Amino acid sequence: SIKTVEDYIKNEEYTDAMLELNKLMFLDPEDPELYALSAEVLRRTGRHADAEKMAGEALKLDYKNSDAYTALGYIYLDLALTSEEKQENLIKAFDHFFMASQYGPGNPFPRIALAQAYYMNMQRARARDEILKAKELSFGNPEAIYRIGEYYYKTNEPEKAERYIANSLKAGRNSYHRAHYVL
Repeated sequence: SIKTVEDYIKNEEYTDAMLELNKLMFLDPEDPELYALSAEVLRRTGRHADAEKMAGEALKLDYKNSDAYTALGYIYLDLALTSEEKQENLIKAFDHFFMASQYGPGNPFPRIALAQAYYMNMQRARARDEILKAKELSFGNPEAIYRIGEYYYKTNEPEKAERYIANSLKAGRNSYHRAHYVL
C-alpha cells in the first residue's frame, strides 16, 4: 500500500520502498502518486536523472500533481548543491516548489520546501514567510511538524527544532527520525 511505502521512506528503507512501489505499479500503472513516490525514493538514493523521469511520468498522468512538482523541486535543489549550474537548478527548484504550492494549496510540504530554498538562497524574510504558512497548514500533521523541526535544525535554531520535533512525536510520529539527537 502507499502507506507502507511512505513508512519505508520515513524509515529510510529505500530498497523495500522501491520493491513495494514496483508491486503497486504493476497493479495500477496509471496512478501518478506511485510515480511521484518513486521519484522521491530515487532522489533520496542519489539517482536524480531517474527520479526526474519518474516525476515527469507522474505529471504526464496528472499535470496538477503537487507531490510530483515537490519531488522535482527537491531534485533540482539537490543538484543546486552539487552541480556547476547552481543558480539554474535553484531557479528550477523554486519554479517546481511554487507549482506544487499552487496545485496543493492545503499541503504544507511545498511551503516547507520553498522555505528551504529561500533560506539556501539567502532570502531569510521569504523563508520565514513560507515556514509560517507551513505552520498554519500543518496542524495535526505529525510529518509536517517534524519537517518544520528539521528546517529549524538546518537553519541553526535548535530550540525551535527541539520543540517541533518533540511536538511531532506527541502528535503521533513514531517512526525513525534523523534529528532525534536534538531532543
